[in-house]
Amino acid sequence: MGRAPGEKVTDRVELVRPLGEGSMGEIWVGRHLTLQTDVAVKFMSASSLEHEGAAARFRVEAAAAARIKSPHVVRVFDHGETPDGTAFIVMELLEGRSLQERLDAEGPLSPELVHDVLRQVALALDEAHDKEIVHRDVKPQN
Repeated sequence: MGRAPGEKVTDRVELVRPLGEGSMGEIWVGRHLTLQTDVAVKFMSASSLEHEGAAARFRVEAAAAARIKSPHVVRVFDHGETPDGTAFIVMELLEGRSLQERLDAEGPLSPELVHDVLRQVALALDEAHDKEIVHRDVKPQN
């Protein structure tokens, strides 16, 4: 189903504008109306939901991710399904560029910066694995 600015995902979250698309679905900037802050809202694509158990796995992983408290992992605020059955997750909205955007703009990273980035990614994955979450989509675009 097509999304539109102003659409309410929950009674507290309203869509503002599309942010991008990924292999799992589309991501929107939303506004959390009670917290008065912008959030990211990720919707699972219909093709992602075709895999057996995908929606259930998405819910379990969203709930587990919400329990992670780490500066290396985006915070999860909520998750659920829209009236049309599309699974969604409401997350902290991060400002800035992806690693891929930085690489495209500035070229290869220095060895020191590569070390720092990999250390932070490893710390984030360690936090996720402690909650029995497997990321499945680690790449510079994310």
